[in-house]
Amino acid sequence: MAPFDFFADIGGTDTFVLIGQHGASGVEPGTPEFAALMAHESFHRYQFDNWSPDDRVQDIDGYDFSAANLELVLLENRILIAAYEAGTVSEIEHFARQFAAVRRARHERDSRTSLDELQERTEGSARYLEHLIGDSLGNVYTARNHTRELVFYDDSLDRGATANAGGIRSFFGFGRFYSSGASLLSLLDRLGVSVTDIASGLQDGSTPAELLAQRVGPVDKSQSVSVILTEHDPDGELAAGAANLAGLALEEGSTDLGTNAPAGTFGVSDDQIACLIERGVDINADNITVPDDVARTCFNDPDAGG
Repeated sequence: MAPFDFFADIGGTDTFVLIGQHGASGVEPGTPEFAALMAHESFHRYQFDNWSPDDRVQDIDGYDFSAANLELVLLENRILIAAYEAGTVSEIEHFARQFAAVRRARHERDSRTSLDELQERTEGSARYLEHLIGDSLGNVYTARNHTRELVFYDDSLDRGATANAGGIRSFFGFGRFYSSGASLLSLLDRLGVSVTDIASGLQDGSTPAELLAQRVGPVDKSQSVSVILTEHDPDGELAAGAANLAGLALEEGSTDLGTNAPAGTFGVSDDQIACLIERGVDINADNITVPDDVARTCFNDPDAGG
């Protein structure tokens, strides 16, 4: 049985079901981790039932993994990290306007950027709620909470980005939007946008990035990407890192690594990656240890683990 089912038929009624398991990491009933997972997954069911739908689908293999796009993505990450760590409203406003300017530049460059925002709306909001509920119950993720995955990739750039080999396409084509979406919602909250306005905007179809753009107003044309890069990347580290990441992403081939994995690697599908993420496995870590119970769940293999 799946650990969670959004549309389980119980007595003729579609019902969200999350199955707990005593002694299992992340799904032990009564733990903060279980409550956080319940918040995330049950909120997806709420989205299905109540949010304005959008039938567009994220195409990971069709994503733009070029160095030009990844440099802008890495710049967005760096801005979100700076905003998350900012201490004053004026600093937060400054970084919010910068993010809006870079996101606008990405839209002008490639229309597929709109798909990023759909996932930030869906998965980012669920991650944000997951963190709020989890943290309130003592499930403290890290000091950088929403931005921890963004920080990981930023910290790895000085190692030539090679530490990320094996998960670049899955992260930049999908996994990143959990963190960027949650970070944007945190930014909106800190900028004084009411919870009611955020919730109604998301429900009506707006994305976190669109709500932020509405909050900061028209972007000053002087806020060009080149000017913003001067502040956040004076040494050109992002361009070099993006070039490395683009090359590594090309080597990865399809995101379904089951048939494309080089000898000595362990191939996983997108669904399996999502399953690992939902159970708290940091797939971006240098070395990943998958608990036996999580491996059995995500890989449907009674002998999987390690």
